[in-house]
Amino acid sequence: MSDQSSNQIPSKFFRGKKILRGLGIASLLLLAIGVVQFWPRPYDTLTRYIPNDALVVVKIEPYTFIENLKGHYKEIANSPLAEKLSKDDSTACELPKNPMKFGIDLQHSAWTRGGEIYGFTMADPLNNTSSTHVVLALNNKNKFKNFLEAVFCQDTFTVDEGNNSSQLTMKDSSLLVTWDHKAAIFTVNYSPLVSLDSIQEWARYRIENPDRKDCIEQHKDFKAFRKDAEEVAVFVNVEAFNEETYDFFYSQLALMNPNGLLYPKISANGIRSIQCHLTIDSGQFVLSSTFTGEKPSPFAFLAEQGLSEEASDNLHSTGNPQVAFSIALDMDTLYDQLDVLVRGGLLGGDTSLNLDIIDSQITPLIEQEFNVEKLWTIQELMTSLSGLIAGAVSIDLEEMFTPINELHVHIGIEEGDSLFSNTFTELTSGAIQDRGLSLDLWFENDSARNAQYESLYVLPYSGRQLVKTSEGYTLILGMKDGLDSANNVSGYNDDVNLFIRNEGYGQDNAIDGEIQEILQRNPIAFYISLNGNDYGPTYSDITKEILELNLEGAEFSEQAIDDIVNLMSHLSFSVSSQGEMEFILALDNTKDNPLVTIWQTMERLGKELGMLD
Repeated sequence: MSDQSSNQIPSKFFRGKKILRGLGIASLLLLAIGVVQFWPRPYDTLTRYIPNDALVVVKIEPYTFIENLKGHYKEIANSPLAEKLSKDDSTACELPKNPMKFGIDLQHSAWTRGGEIYGFTMADPLNNTSSTHVVLALNNKNKFKNFLEAVFCQDTFTVDEGNNSSQLTMKDSSLLVTWDHKAAIFTVNYSPLVSLDSIQEWARYRIENPDRKDCIEQHKDFKAFRKDAEEVAVFVNVEAFNEETYDFFYSQLALMNPNGLLYPKISANGIRSIQCHLTIDSGQFVLSSTFTGEKPSPFAFLAEQGLSEEASDNLHSTGNPQVAFSIALDMDTLYDQLDVLVRGGLLGGDTSLNLDIIDSQITPLIEQEFNVEKLWTIQELMTSLSGLIAGAVSIDLEEMFTPINELHVHIGIEEGDSLFSNTFTELTSGAIQDRGLSLDLWFENDSARNAQYESLYVLPYSGRQLVKTSEGYTLILGMKDGLDSANNVSGYNDDVNLFIRNEGYGQDNAIDGEIQEILQRNPIAFYISLNGNDYGPTYSDITKEILELNLEGAEFSEQAIDDIVNLMSHLSFSVSSQGEMEFILALDNTKDNPLVTIWQTMERLGKELGMLD
């Protein structure tokens, strides 16, 4: 017993061994977690296939589209319209029904947030070549090959099985697909000047050698772009446009202008990249863009704000106009940039010109033509303007031959005795009839509006009005039976009464609401209504005629026409003072995703026409 007890291993030893074993297991677990956490996932590596000199990169997140369908995905996927569109009798080759057998990594491409598909464009302007590519993640290269063979007819392509990658080439050179066990590159629209051998070699090298050091990830702006991008986003790599690229595009512009006009030297102007994002939600398609770089905005000539309240008041309408726009400029900066463009060849190849020289050249022409002494310079004339230009159009489709009911165009002037006003008066002396410098006789009981208007002019033989206020000039065209009546030119009391007292010029019927907000928020803004209610019953009649003309023999119910006419709300485009651009296509239905709304409208129309079961 004593011998056995003397040979026993102490319990401390076992405890120490257990601790070491536990530490070892813990270390392995930590290592495994670290590898899982930091090892690039399949969709994280896709950007490695995109060269750092790619000109344009498009990022798509399919999951966001699916998520935004908000409960309508199964309804759309199983709808008669989807079944109709999925049928293609033009080919015997059909898409496999089970997507799990495609060999595509759907988990990291479409079914989880952050899943990505990329497209990119390469260009070599010196050799006049270009190509477009799409990259997606794979999880089984053999299944992917079977998928391709099922999609394309056997006699339309060849497959080359290499040691490290495979390649499918369409016989008509319309498509090249290169893949290994991790990813696939689809190559389309490659220039015919590029030999097939060279594009095949490039694609094989790219799929076999993804490199983080030589890819788009190295661009300073790309990581932030990729993080923020959802649905569809576009990255324009301005840094990839080298001097040769600019010279190439410069020469192409020169060829388009045989007279040597309008091809100033192209420059990035300090811009590193342009980033665009498309979002689809809440009844709207919104396309926005931003600029990054040392001098990121190419719109330095824009003013800080958009349409002023005073100019908005002058854009009178019998109701909110169907079309409205405004441009607010920083006139000093605009003059300087215009001078730079002139020096760079804006008016031709002669770079010795500048605005001062042009000013001296046009002085004798103006004095001879208008018989007045020119006492101003181009700079003085430009800077006497406030830089604000705005317009509003009211359309009456009931009058098919005179669809414009009212057109108002406003040009803002600097406060005080404006050089522009004086020059306008000089140049139009005798050509435009002054309707009175004082409106006191017309507005005896309205001193507020008396103070607002300084002069009212009439264009000869038309009765169309030019109104001057302290904020600028507003030209009014097309008012029916009032100011546009030539018979009323001499008897201005009646049309002035209609113009201001009855119709209500100024704040009473100025543009307001959504239109005004868009115009006032941005120095460049454009708005057009797409809602049939703004155009009257005739809009429905026109829509019906167009549909019946294109769909011969089809008959539409009033409800179907209303669905189409009132599907859209408006379209707007704007540019902020920082150069951020935004394009919005808004639907009348603001609750649902616009894709769902459009799909449901198309399906209702298809069923009514008997095109769907």
